[in-house]
Amino acid sequence: MRSTITGAAAGLAWSATMRIYMKHLVADGSRINVRNTMLGIMLPGAATGALLAHSAELRAANPGRNLDLYSASPLVFTACTLPLPGIMRKLIETGEGSNAIATPLLGMAGGMVLAGRGPLWARIAAGTVVAGHIPLLAVIGPKFFLPSPPTPRERVDFAVNNLVYAACMAALAAACAIPLRRGRPDPAGPGQPPL
Repeated sequence: MRSTITGAAAGLAWSATMRIYMKHLVADGSRINVRNTMLGIMLPGAATGALLAHSAELRAANPGRNLDLYSASPLVFTACTLPLPGIMRKLIETGEGSNAIATPLLGMAGGMVLAGRGPLWARIAAGTVVAGHIPLLAVIGPKFFLPSPPTPRERVDFAVNNLVYAACMAALAAACAIPLRRGRPDPAGPGQPPL
């Protein structure tokens, strides 16, 4: 139970960091909607962290148990964000809100890669997309998110913000790998007391 609470706290910290990243990404174009931030980012972050930490508790109790479904925990973000008023309309009209879909999927794909699950070709493809989208964002992002031409200070701020995003995505992928890891058999064998 303690690790589930710790996981919820870690998920809350992760989602707060992502919200700060989003605010800095669009700079002056960002305004905080308390309801959407709490229901679409903070609450799903805590729930995702709690579910992934709970899967670690279950894995410790029964190493052979199949916990693959827990790796889909980040889809809580999608389930909580898309029903919020106006979000689907914005998503369809402008693409705003697509991170509620893309971020969980990228985290889940990264988890599959880190856990070494799935066919090799799928892990290579997923790893290329997960790892490749971050430098791609660093290269093309300034065109979309910075004034033209950006000042050197704005470029540095964007690069630091991109580093925060990369760290958040790495943490999400590592957390999504937890339920996908397979337990190791006891070296003493079944029915034998552990060494």
